[in-house]
Parts: sequence; C-alpha cells; structure tokens
Amino acid sequence: MKLQETDCQSAFVESGLCEGEAKSNFAPPVGGDPATPPCPPQADTTLSKPQKCQTALGYTFKDVSLLESALIHTSCKLEYNGSNERLEFMGDAILGMVISEHLYKAFPEYCEGELTRIKSVVVSQTILARVGERLNLGEYVVVGKGLPERKNFPRSLIANVFEAIIAAIYLDGGLSAARDFVVSQLGEEIARVCHSEHEGNYKSLLQQHCQKHLGTTPHYRLIHQHGPEHGKTFEVAVIIKDAEYCHGKGKSKKQAEQLAAEATYRELTQQEHPVGAG
Repeated sequence: MKLQETDCQSAFVESGLCEGEAKSNFAPPVGGDPATPPCPPQADTTLSKPQKCQTALGYTFKDVSLLESALIHTSCKLEYNGSNERLEFMGDAILGMVISEHLYKAFPEYCEGELTRIKSVVVSQTILARVGERLNLGEYVVVGKGLPERKNFPRSLIANVFEAIIAAIYLDGGLSAARDFVVSQLGEEIARVCHSEHEGNYKSLLQQHCQKHLGTTPHYRLIHQHGPEHGKTFEVAVIIKDAEYCHGKGKSKKQAEQLAAEATYRELTQQEHPVGAG
C-alpha cells in the first residue's frame, strides 16, 4: 500500500523487515515491487501491536480496524484510511457525556458549579494525556516522520488518541463498553480531582459528613453583625437538625460560614460516635 504525502513510523510494523520494504497491518500489501527481494520467513512468537494495544486498554475489539483507525495520526494518512480526527471528534462528546453522568450519579450532594469544575479538570488535555501515557499509547500510534520520537510525543497528540479510542470502543461495543472504559481509566483521576476540589472547603466536607452519617444537611444562621458598612464582621452558627453547633466570625458571611463549618467538622469527626447516634 502506498502512503499519501508522507512515509509513516508505523507502530504496527514489526521489526525484521528488509531494507526499503514498507509493511502495514491496516491492509494487505497491494501489488508489490518485483525488484525488491522478499524477506526470509521469520517465526513471529510475539503479539502484534494491535493485540498489545488491546491488552493495555483492557478491551478486545470485535472489529480491530476501528482501533487501527483510532491510532492513525493526521500526519500519516494511508491511501484507504483517514486519520483519527473524526473519531476524536466523537470521542470528545462521548467522554463529556459519560463523565457528566458519572459525576451526577456519584455525587448527588454537589451543586452544578462543583460538578462543572470537576468535569472540566477531568476531561482536560493534561489528565487525558497522563492516562494515555500510562497506557503507553505512544507505542501504538501511527505518525509521520515529521513528528518527534515516540518518547517525546506532544501531550495533545496522546490526549487526542485517547479520545479517538473512546469513540472506537463506542462504535465497537456500544455505550456501555465506552462507559466502562472511561470510568475504569479515569476513576482515580476523578477521585483525585474531587479531593483537591474540596480539600480545605469545610462547608463541603461538613455537608458530606452530615449526609453520610446523619442523613441531613447542615444550615447556617447569621447570629450577629457589627461594624461600619465598609468593614463589618459577621458571626455565623452551624445548625444541624435544629441544634446549634460551632460559631465562626469573619469579614464576610462566606468566611464566617467556612470557619464555623471547619470547627463543627473537626468536632464531629473527632467524636467517637457521630452526633445523633444512639
């Protein structure tokens, strides 16, 4: 098969080819150059690149050509195969939907703003590239010679390949397969982002604690405010099941609520038995 515009560093081409011979696993060679002597037969006891990639992904394709298409970078278009750009386009949409659905179901206590912030980080190029590097996608992607060595691929390229693979799995196995793949690969990243998002946000931590252990949501009551308009001090109390807990004072209601929530959260989590138990 002849390449359009560029020769490719194919991740599917196994070593041992004769000099000057090009071979692709995307399709059998068409025609051939009678002047080029054939390579001597060699025993292949190793897995092919597509097989290795499927093992790394933890998913076996019924139609391997979908995976192969997902791994063709735009710098290396084969004559009868386009790049992975269309799959990347669809994968981006599927990824966004799956992550939104997962966050919505997994964190019923989070507001829309919290869910949006977490999602934006999880589907970012940085996170997707990190997951793609963990899967060693650079070992399997097919690129043109103009791109750097596989160890130095741009992170954007790896992130795009990951999205294209999501679409390939969706087309091959349906939404359920794509959902399972996305959640399994990004689960740790979601947990890490959630922890980072709420670390130090004691209102959120207190809310999660109360919902989990007390079956209720805390509220905040303004107890007192004093001082001039340009420099007021606010005092707020935490209310849980009509009981008043710790107070917090701050230059704004938000700051006072955070301080009151922090004191209450520390008090509740240090107790041997949750408030309201027994």
